[in-house]
Amino acid sequence: MQIWVDVEDAAGTRYGDGPIITASEWESTRRMDAAGTFSFSMPASDSRSNLLANKRIVRCWAADDHGIREVGSGIIDLIEIVPNATGPTMLRVSGDDLLRELANRTVGDLELHQEVEYSTVSVVPLVLRYQTYTSGSNLTLPATIDLSNDPMSFLYVQYPRTFSRITFTLSSANGVVSDTFQVQYYNATNPSKPAWEDLPGLVNNTARAAAGSAIYPFGRTGTHTIEFDPPPGWSKLGDVYIIRFFDQGKNLGSFRVTSASVTIVEPVSDGLQRIMGLAPDAWTLDPAGNFATGQQVFMQFQGESVLSALVMLAGQTGEHFTLSPAARRLWWLGSTQDASGLRAISAADQVDNTLLITALTISRESYDLYTRAYGFGGGLGSGRLTMAGTTRNNSGYTLAADGSYLEADAAIATYGRIDYRDEHPDVVPVDQTQTQMVNAANALYDRVYQNLRRKCQLQYAYQLTVVPTKYEVWPGQTVRVDYHEWVDSHHAVNINTDLLV
Repeated sequence: MQIWVDVEDAAGTRYGDGPIITASEWESTRRMDAAGTFSFSMPASDSRSNLLANKRIVRCWAADDHGIREVGSGIIDLIEIVPNATGPTMLRVSGDDLLRELANRTVGDLELHQEVEYSTVSVVPLVLRYQTYTSGSNLTLPATIDLSNDPMSFLYVQYPRTFSRITFTLSSANGVVSDTFQVQYYNATNPSKPAWEDLPGLVNNTARAAAGSAIYPFGRTGTHTIEFDPPPGWSKLGDVYIIRFFDQGKNLGSFRVTSASVTIVEPVSDGLQRIMGLAPDAWTLDPAGNFATGQQVFMQFQGESVLSALVMLAGQTGEHFTLSPAARRLWWLGSTQDASGLRAISAADQVDNTLLITALTISRESYDLYTRAYGFGGGLGSGRLTMAGTTRNNSGYTLAADGSYLEADAAIATYGRIDYRDEHPDVVPVDQTQTQMVNAANALYDRVYQNLRRKCQLQYAYQLTVVPTKYEVWPGQTVRVDYHEWVDSHHAVNINTDLLV
């Protein structure tokens, strides 16, 4: 087999007057959920050795009876001079494959969640309620609101989940100045004395300023927002969270509401696309249009690289990725396994779509096995996030009543209790409301579950050496392995199954 190595810049432009043809060997390893590696050696006396420079790209080609094909590529990160007492001094060149380029970009403070607006036409509708101390009714918009009635009148915005923004569209505005206008939430953290309390961090964009410090509440027509920091003690009243508006002095004039909505922070299903949107310009997903993750995610980053963020996303979802056969494309494998269509055999006769096995090693390892995982997210001491409040539930796994640990039932029965502390300080809630605590608890549960699912069982590994062939196999593909050895009448090695590369 003849091999040669091109040296390129990041755009794929070749350096020099031709490839390196004196490389004595090329070795590369492709990996799943990580960058692979490469290395090759060449005589230091070759004049084209001056093409080699750190951070340049090298690409190896091979020609044999099956034609010309690319066998690997990567980024030069290490060049070593290796003296040889019985031959020429050699250069040893090595580094990671092209996935390493994704480590050159940070995702910064990327947040994999989204603000979703819910209005009166939603499946679970926003409800506006107009109420006095003696009676009240749900509003059908458009509706005219008058908070100057006696007894005192209230406008309620209520929804089954906590929210951080209310958007009103007004066709007519209040024209009365008030310094007694109040916005409150319901706090029942002290069950013996629940109370309505003033809403902190309020920015009322519906209000129009008057002279001095006074304002006209609901004093602007058009579409405007009321934004606030959801308070930790915000509690349900009945089945809903409520924000109420009223004027203690009962001074306001009437205003007309034509539409209203609330905004809620929710997980996203396009986390992969958002991360890859921060990758170097040449990078795309492969195959295009078929790269959605199998579940929604709620994640936050603090300056991790694009590659690290992808590794974390894979860990969160239990899915996988690798470098695509096409240059500078990420192949998101998801949770499926792509059949290579190849069969590895130990028989002497090799036919089409087969790989001839020359050596095979099997290992069965339990060093990192655990059966119970204590999961912790961000925070300190007793304030750390746990899985308490999660809505997740997987058959065959038991969550502690207080959400402190998750255990694998069958593994407990087989191996007994083996504890492990599974910490994920990057998993934190957006705020301390119940809705966001549930989102964060779900994210933590997903991470802990995916780790436990892999680690609660024996880890079987098969290492195969095969005769060189025209066929290629990539991480994430399966190969049918058919290998048998007999010792006297004992079937010592009996493998006939699909194995994941």
